[in-house]
Amino acid sequence: ADEGYGPVDTITATIEDYSQDVVNLRPKQFITLVKECERRLAIEYIKAIFQKRMKPKDASQLVKIADKISMEATHMQRFVELLRSQTDENENIDNWEISPLEAVKMCAQILQSSADMLELELQGVAAKFRFITTAHVKKLLEMRGDLGSQQMQDKLSIVEQEKQKFSENQNYNPDVPVIFRDIQVSTGLLGW
Repeated sequence: ADEGYGPVDTITATIEDYSQDVVNLRPKQFITLVKECERRLAIEYIKAIFQKRMKPKDASQLVKIADKISMEATHMQRFVELLRSQTDENENIDNWEISPLEAVKMCAQILQSSADMLELELQGVAAKFRFITTAHVKKLLEMRGDLGSQQMQDKLSIVEQEKQKFSENQNYNPDVPVIFRDIQVSTGLLGW
């Protein structure tokens, strides 16, 4: 039985309802609004992942959680594409180079990745999203619960190396959404 997407269904229904009110804006303004909505969906979803105090009992439970995150991100991506299609002028639409919801999917991949593929997943997210920090990655790795402190440091150094390469070789690209800069990670000290 299909259990739906719960809160994601509620969010998409609300956005769809409001989008009917603004769909008659000029196409450029409507698409700009949809792009910002997609970016905010990704930011708020990742914040929710980080705020969860999930302690999966085993790897299979973590895979189920990651699969659900990925499915919900795909569902939201399809919804955003549906919104974009409501405008008559599909040419000259400023699309993201990387969908903001890809950041959500990449977080899910880090959660469920096998140990031998984890390094590639970390390099990928660090290369695509320039504002991701080691604090963001550490939070995801802690949720996995399968790495010792030395392994954790090794993985975090991979992210730092990738970010170093990225910052040296690339200027700011406005077609890549800023996601992680707007996500604060609690260190656990007084909940901050």
